Parts: sequence; C-alpha cells; structure tokens
Amino acid sequence: MGSVESSIMLRTQVNVAHRGLPHTFAENTIKACEESIEAGAEALELDFQRTKDNEIIVMHDLSVNRVIDDDGETKYVADLTADEIRGMSVVKGINDEDVDPQPIPFISDVIDLLKANPNIICIKSPERQGKYTQISSLRG
Repeated sequence: MGSVESSIMLRTQVNVAHRGLPHTFAENTIKACEESIEAGAEALELDFQRTKDNEIIVMHDLSVNRVIDDDGETKYVADLTADEIRGMSVVKGINDEDVDPQPIPFISDVIDLLKANPNIICIKSPERQGKYTQISSLRG
C-alpha cells in the first residue's frame, strides 16, 4: 500500500480564456486574445479549422457564416481558400451581438501573439468532437 504522500495529487487552477473574450470582442480573434491576456488569462482555448488550400485559421464553426453575419449560402472553411478568408472579418460575437470587425486570424498570427505573451494554448479540433487534440506551450 502506498504512502499518503504518493497518493496526493497537486491541482492548480488556470485562468483559461475561452475563445478570448467573446462576450466583449469578436470571438477567436487576436484582439479577443490580447484583451483576455491583458485581463489576466493564463491560457487561451481556441478552435482551428483547415482551409481548402491547407492553411490553418482560428474558427469555431465549420462555416464562417455565423461570425461574418452572412445568412446566404453556407461558406464552409474547408471550401474556402486562405485568400478568400483574408477578405472576411468577424463582425458577430458569441451571442450574435455586433462587435468591432476583426480579421479572421491564421495560426501564424496566434504563434506571433504567443511569442510576445508566453501563455499556454489549447487547440481543439471538431474532427475529434471537441476533444483537445494538442496542448502546446511557448513558455521559456
């Protein structure tokens, strides 16, 4: 039978910003991430999708329609090129409220942000039904 000390797990709480600060800023954008870090977030939970030309963008939904406020034909990220994505802006918040337009970020934008602000990033993928597929850290 193990000792008491060997059966104790240490737990720490981490302040995780889910999609940045999506109730105040456009969700899953660099602005939302910057503001959440400024507010004390220690980790960022972001969602990533792959474009038609295999670029990785930050986007929760499989389509861009909800956040770009487009009720027209469904525009799936997997059917759009990086150049098409660069021409779009996130204009809706998590509860469908209007927010200041922000560009849809690419993974390179997130990496640049994390290099300047060494936090943890949790990456989720819808292909895995919302389970974490990778947890990375740029802590030095």
